[in-house]
Amino acid sequence: MFEYEAHELPASWPVIGREPELARIADARAAGASAVLIQAPAGVGKTRLAREALARAQRDGARTAWAQATRSAATVPLGPFAGVIPVDVRYDDQFELLRGSTHAMRELAGDCPLVLGVDDVQLLDSTSAALVFHLAATAAVFVVATMRSDEPCEDAIVSLWKDLEAPRLELSCLGEAHTERLLEVMLGGPVEQAVLSWISETSGGNPLYVRELVLGACASGALVRRHRLWRMVAPLPISSSLTEIVSARLAGAGDRERETLELLALGEPLGLSELVELVGDGPLAKVEARGLIAIEGSGRQAEVRLAHPLYGEVVRASLGTVRGNLIRLRLAELVQSRGRISPNLALRVARWLLDAGEPVPTSRLLDAARAANLGGDPELAAQLAKQAADAGFGIDAALELARSHSILNQPERADEVLTAAEGSVKAQDDAVAYLVQRISVLHSGLTDADELRELVSRWQRSWPDDERWRARLAPWRLWVPGRKSFDERNDLVSEASGLLRDHELDAAGRRRLESIRLAALYYNGRGLEADALARRIRTGPPPLRDSTDEAILSAYVVATPETGEGLDELERWAVLTLKKAVATGDRGAAGLASLALGQRHLIEGRFVDADRWLAEAQLHQEQRDPIGLIAITCALQAWTAASTRDEKAADAALARCRLVSAGADPHGIRSRALQAATAWVALAHGLRKAARRILIDAAAENWELPLYATRFLYEAMRAGEPARNVAPALTNISNRSDARMLSAKAAHARHLAARDAPALLEIAGRFEGIGALLYASEAAAHAAQIFLAAGRKDSARRAAARSRELFVDGQARPVPVIDGLESDAIALTPRESELVELARVGLSNGEIANRLVLSKRTVESHMYRAMQKLGISDRRELLV
Repeated sequence: MFEYEAHELPASWPVIGREPELARIADARAAGASAVLIQAPAGVGKTRLAREALARAQRDGARTAWAQATRSAATVPLGPFAGVIPVDVRYDDQFELLRGSTHAMRELAGDCPLVLGVDDVQLLDSTSAALVFHLAATAAVFVVATMRSDEPCEDAIVSLWKDLEAPRLELSCLGEAHTERLLEVMLGGPVEQAVLSWISETSGGNPLYVRELVLGACASGALVRRHRLWRMVAPLPISSSLTEIVSARLAGAGDRERETLELLALGEPLGLSELVELVGDGPLAKVEARGLIAIEGSGRQAEVRLAHPLYGEVVRASLGTVRGNLIRLRLAELVQSRGRISPNLALRVARWLLDAGEPVPTSRLLDAARAANLGGDPELAAQLAKQAADAGFGIDAALELARSHSILNQPERADEVLTAAEGSVKAQDDAVAYLVQRISVLHSGLTDADELRELVSRWQRSWPDDERWRARLAPWRLWVPGRKSFDERNDLVSEASGLLRDHELDAAGRRRLESIRLAALYYNGRGLEADALARRIRTGPPPLRDSTDEAILSAYVVATPETGEGLDELERWAVLTLKKAVATGDRGAAGLASLALGQRHLIEGRFVDADRWLAEAQLHQEQRDPIGLIAITCALQAWTAASTRDEKAADAALARCRLVSAGADPHGIRSRALQAATAWVALAHGLRKAARRILIDAAAENWELPLYATRFLYEAMRAGEPARNVAPALTNISNRSDARMLSAKAAHARHLAARDAPALLEIAGRFEGIGALLYASEAAAHAAQIFLAAGRKDSARRAAARSRELFVDGQARPVPVIDGLESDAIALTPRESELVELARVGLSNGEIANRLVLSKRTVESHMYRAMQKLGISDRRELLV
């Protein structure tokens, strides 16, 4: 049983994604405008924006007042202003009423400017509307008014923008990034990508809908927090209150119009011509006129969808069983009438029929199973593939069924299916496809190296006199584990390169050889070659197609942070891949992308951010982990916990690492991860000597693997091992490799052992160029300590300031301490930081002085002190 963390949702949250609109309102007020009108559909956040604008005006010294228009208040003149205007200014004469109300508002403001917020001005009665116009026209107040889009309002309100030229802000829904940010602010912490994507898509960026979705998900227990990450443990529901809001929008549709919405709710997108055939053009035109559907494209390519994702959710929830099944059967009949259809359409047909309780046509089973495996639904794929196997589809069905079991982390069942199917393999193409599946299961799932060797040897004898078969089998022969040493892996690279020149090699074999070369290059620290090859052969957006894709991306994700080549590109790939992987249900790709982001943030020293992505990686890897990388994830979680001094979290990560590392480990992935995790936990408990011993022993054990030997030795130095003890070994490894990270780590150890402070500052710059800000900050701190010991206090102060500049704040870890140096002597003041940031974008001292309303001499003085602290003499070094 998992323990879920209690968390109370905040009553309110900051305005997200509206800074441009708030700036426009502030600029209008400063420019002497009379009013600003904020227009938006319901729930987009116009009221929240208006209240924030008033709050900022109040912080600027203005007095504020708020009037709320409602339909019931509209029956009483000045009803919305009941809480603003005293009763004694009420007059029967409208002129006196306006004059007295204006006077009361001026008295309310006193000597301060007055900002009046009026919510839902389209609901104002005529007297209230006249008062708003009068106040704005006489410059008595600055009015911030909100109004519903496409709803009529009084002439006096229209005159605000027609006669007084008040700017109108058309507020749109939040974009994806701002919606996700709002969600995490509401929940007070990071949220798994699947939830972020679902709520962003389902809400359409409407903040009201986001709030209702979150409240409903939390109340139902479908959304919980575990390991400091909000995650989905059951399908997220639509709350009753949100259902009522959306149902009101859909109300009034006739029977045929409702039928149109139901067909789209279960079948979107549908072709425009097909939908006309099903319901007629009249109902379609009516729902389009009401803004309930969206038509994309033109002519025969036009597709129809519901205008908002929530419409589909609500319509589906309201469908009865019989009605829903009838519609599903109509949709299945419609699509199958096209004749030959794609695998994705075959999958849609299969889902409709199964949901309606009907059998799937035999001719659709295999295509639908393939699409289900690629579409992130291996349970359905297994069901369809089993039916296909029973229907006599032979090896093709067996391979698809085995793939389903592999995706579901069931290697034993996959191997059982493949073992039974081996005798049915007759053709070479089928044999290659069979070997791809079987080798993947034995290599990554069961880690049975002996059976893997025997399998390849057995199939080498299948067509002994066929040169083309020997060429096609060569990549799988090289894939068998066994080459352990540095020199043997270099030989493997050469052998694979030679085989790639064989014209008899097919595309699958060629790609497998490329993946073998990639892993060997990475393991041997040949970072430049590996990075170039990885960029060329890595797959595009998910889903992962086969074990070769998995092998290539696993090597790319694990090794790139260690070589230091292309870290920015790795991050770009991971961000894109994670979103697409979640959308397609590809847990394997999602786990790899999340792990990549976790590692990327770790070497930047962003431990809080890294913890979030590692929790995401763990979430996916528990469901699908192609080659056992969850052990690495657990080890990195231990590193994160140790770095943030969280002993309990470190112990928990080590326990998980031990659990997932049990069993055979021919590739050494789990044993190396467990060694690292054990060392991190020792550090978390203050056992630095024990941690160093573990790391040094691990380096010796992995000496033939430059990436890992370097990692262990360097971390031992970071844990307190004297640099002179590790520098020779690190230099030896670096001389055999070309990876930037390995070279920088070796140089850091050498210069620290030699106590060469200027060289250490240069190394800090190299680490910064790689993207390893964690190591950069520490190298600069070492330089400061050495300068200080030599009595060069000014140099020490500048090096310390450089260390502080490279340090990432807000990540739950301590700032590097330089013994004997006051922290306030090296840290930039807020004013100095502000000036440095402006200088970085190219502003001169004079331009900075004008922008901040300071004297040029003051700017020069602050800039001089800041540059001294940063250890630079030329402001051009500040330019970004």
